Amino acid sequence: MIVNNGSAGICVVLNAPQPGDPRGTVSVLVDGVSCMIDLATATSCQLTSFSAVTTAVRATYAGSSGSFGPSQSMILTHVVDRASTAITILTGTLDPSAVNQPITVTMSLGVLAPGTGNPSGSILITDGIASGGVRLPNLSCTMVPKTLGVGTLEARYLGDASYHSSVDTDTHTVSVDGADLSIVKFNGLRLIPRGSTVTYSLLVSNAGPKDVINARVNDIVPTELTNASWTCTASNGASCPASGSGTVDTLVSLPAGSNVRFALSARVQANPEQIVVNRATVTLPANAPDPVSTNDESTDTDLMGLYGDGFEIENE
Repeated sequence: MIVNNGSAGICVVLNAPQPGDPRGTVSVLVDGVSCMIDLATATSCQLTSFSAVTTAVRATYAGSSGSFGPSQSMILTHVVDRASTAITILTGTLDPSAVNQPITVTMSLGVLAPGTGNPSGSILITDGIASGGVRLPNLSCTMVPKTLGVGTLEARYLGDASYHSSVDTDTHTVSVDGADLSIVKFNGLRLIPRGSTVTYSLLVSNAGPKDVINARVNDIVPTELTNASWTCTASNGASCPASGSGTVDTLVSLPAGSNVRFALSARVQANPEQIVVNRATVTLPANAPDPVSTNDESTDTDLMGLYGDGFEIENE
């Protein structure tokens, strides 16, 4: 008896040692799943594997009364690949949505032929900044998009042991009024050595959509630092004063997509074992809205002390 393994199913051929056609049934077993072949009408049967594994196929002929004895085929291996899937974003409610407003994304997940069954696992939803996720069979996710203006939602099925991953995208708009200003302040240190000079970097940016004239940048120098001075450089059409001394308290203009960078240097007092907290803010002109106010201030906190043999360096 010979077993042929093909995409259409399992084909069994009986080699009879005497004239005549064998009769009866053949049982085909594939990793615990079986099908029956009635030799009077067929030489093959269909089996479905529900997991992506290398399976073992064996056919058994029970024989027929008086004419043909029983037989069993050799074991044949068969590789079952993972089935392909297709995920689709059906709806994203509240399009356009407002800043910080939750939306609900509804999806469908199908299995492409010849695969069948129900995938398991997780789906990830992201707009490139914010993200959310669900576990199947749930196909609805609520999230707060963070990409302002026109963005792209991505739904990605991560796949499992039996099903390939798939991805779909759709546009979503977050309506923005005003200008999203932000400030980031750091000095690259954990410990600032006493008696040394420390330099802080202040990066002020405008993510739009509106241009801003006369936004206020403020950085009050803490008492642990003396002899402060600063310089400012602008890019992409922005403008700021070239330099100043003491506390940073000045006006800057920032077209959408531009930024200014301050370099604030000061002398560290000789007394060690103190905490130096330096906070900087950026403020829009009166009556100008900022859709994301949580990034309008930045604080750098360091310990003042002796040299730390490299411990004072920080990756920020």
